[in-house]
Amino acid sequence: MVKELDKISSGTKRTMDLFAAEYNEAKELKEELGRISNEDVDKAIKDVNRALRVLRWIGRAQWRASRSEKKLKHNIADLIKLLPPDQKNKLLKLLNQLEIADAKLTRAASMFTGDLRQELLQIKTYEELRSKKGGSESERLTPKLKRLISDAKEGVDEIITWIGSVEVILKNIEQMETALEKMVA
Repeated sequence: MVKELDKISSGTKRTMDLFAAEYNEAKELKEELGRISNEDVDKAIKDVNRALRVLRWIGRAQWRASRSEKKLKHNIADLIKLLPPDQKNKLLKLLNQLEIADAKLTRAASMFTGDLRQELLQIKTYEELRSKKGGSESERLTPKLKRLISDAKEGVDEIITWIGSVEVILKNIEQMETALEKMVA
């Protein structure tokens, strides 16, 4: 049982670190989106390209975190077999919460990544049009641009919310693992 607890301990820490990295990337993307709406055209185009790079990093971070979480779930399933019924039920409940939050995060990230990439490319197109056209045509593009940026920020906020919920569940698993270690010792 000590071996299983060690696997869960290291797996939980690694998974939390990976989700923290994903959270930081999402925050950086949100900042980039804020800069795009407030800068002149040339800098905005560069920021859109930077935002597209950050979006790729988010996708990679999500993949790594999801892989680590899958290993953690497998280790928890092995530990559950060794626990008494009351501890087993607590851990099963946490595992169920983790699976639900992970499914929601994966769905949001998957759907959002494709949508956001399209929105960022549209923002880039609008910014390029704004740079080529002056005056009134540029003013007509601005409301569309602001709407696209607003939609993108909402998607980032949803991902940040689900990352936070997964991190809370992982902290609960870590607390449960610490309590089990004390019980075994």
